[in-house]
Amino acid sequence: MDDSVFGGYGANQGFVILEDSVLAFDSGFSLPQARHLEASIRSVTDKKIRFLINSHDHSDHIFGNSFFMKKYSSHGLSIISHSICSENISRQGPRRLKNYLKIPGLKKLLLTLDIEPPNITYPDLGFRIELGGTEIVLAHPPTGAHTLGDTALYLPKKGVVYFGDIVWNRFLPNLEDANLEGWISFLEEIDLDTYKKCIPGHGDVCGPNEIINFQEYLKSVRKNLLEFETRNLLNNRNSLRSCFEVPGTEDWKLRSIIEYNIDALFGKDSYVQKHGQ
Repeated sequence: MDDSVFGGYGANQGFVILEDSVLAFDSGFSLPQARHLEASIRSVTDKKIRFLINSHDHSDHIFGNSFFMKKYSSHGLSIISHSICSENISRQGPRRLKNYLKIPGLKKLLLTLDIEPPNITYPDLGFRIELGGTEIVLAHPPTGAHTLGDTALYLPKKGVVYFGDIVWNRFLPNLEDANLEGWISFLEEIDLDTYKKCIPGHGDVCGPNEIINFQEYLKSVRKNLLEFETRNLLNNRNSLRSCFEVPGTEDWKLRSIIEYNIDALFGKDSYVQKHGQ
């Protein structure tokens, strides 16, 4: 799985086949990723793509929105997200796209894409609905998790959940917009006896053990940051790096995110300027 910027940092997309249509989950970072999602859908069904859920506002999950809207708006495509997610896409999306277009070799993968915010939003903690013969639940962490506008998609009768970046499987997570307390609390409340199959935002499809492992990683980061704050070590870059380099994660992908997290959380901008987010 390509965890570079050219591979969209390894972000996942998915879809659910409904009675008479298709629901897609996240649209990807680049034109190739959006096309790959569409081709994957077409390899199993010719039903119209009528729904697209955005799990959150980060670029690697939403830049492909405009590809789907241009192709399927005539079929009544609805892009759905939490209201905070939509607001952040509108406010920050243009700047993010502009910055990514500056990266050599990336322009050709993004040039035909525009920022397309969701056209249907919800403002609360989520809802349960039967959609095209399938019961779905959209859930929003009450105090935020990976971002303030996260959405998870649950399929209760299938025991499947699409988490977006609420779960990362053997990938080091982006923490720039995170609420660690809310994130850990939300993971602790997941019914792991019901939901045995998880599609994470990054990494392979997984199950309860991987969710627990990721939760333990976040707890370790929280503990490290609190300890280093107490010892007044947060102004030392090497010390900060060790807060995120938790034992047992040495072979996890997206290791460059450690430097990004340091820059984003502690006010340094060298990595941000180089990588566009």
